Amino acid sequence: MENSPIDGAEESGPPAKGADDPELEGLRELQQQLAGMTASAWQPRCVARAFHTGLWENPFVFTMGTWIDLDFVESPFLQGRLPEAETALVAFEQAFAAFGHTETTPANCTPHQLVLLGNKMIQSIKEAFAMGVRMNPPKGNASDSGNNGFGDWLSIMACLKVQLQFSVEGAYALPVGRAFALMAAHRSNEGWKTASEPYAIRSQPKS
Repeated sequence: MENSPIDGAEESGPPAKGADDPELEGLRELQQQLAGMTASAWQPRCVARAFHTGLWENPFVFTMGTWIDLDFVESPFLQGRLPEAETALVAFEQAFAAFGHTETTPANCTPHQLVLLGNKMIQSIKEAFAMGVRMNPPKGNASDSGNNGFGDWLSIMACLKVQLQFSVEGAYALPVGRAFALMAAHRSNEGWKTASEPYAIRSQPKS
């Protein structure tokens, strides 16, 4: 006769996860944290940072137009690094032009000043890209097929133009962080689910 579980006997296999299971505890803490922040009177800090009107006081606002201009010249700033010494002047001139920064020219800056300005540009780019949210489409919706070789920039531009009704000029002028946030919010309204950390529980970016 084959063995079968009976009352009072322990079944074989992995034990059921109990109250002391660290994975369950971590999930409960995450749910409690998210519930508390969702109910907050304040907007998620990264959203407030991306949309506050003082953003334009920053001399280096990373817009969709800036992104494609830096990509066109394969700027090292777009990859989060400063240029090599032998190409620094040209790289800074290209980056200043892409950001529309006309207050200074690289030739008139000391090496220390260039490093400070370069790091400000890199920080602006990093904060913008940090607003990206991985999302899964509703079940039965096969629209999320990746960029299919079109690149991230063009896929975002298409969303801004077709789904969010931006003009091409308006989309070019839109800060990248806002573009990511608007696209994520639109998809959420359409039933998409976040597949990465939502804004409400993200750490505030360090300036």
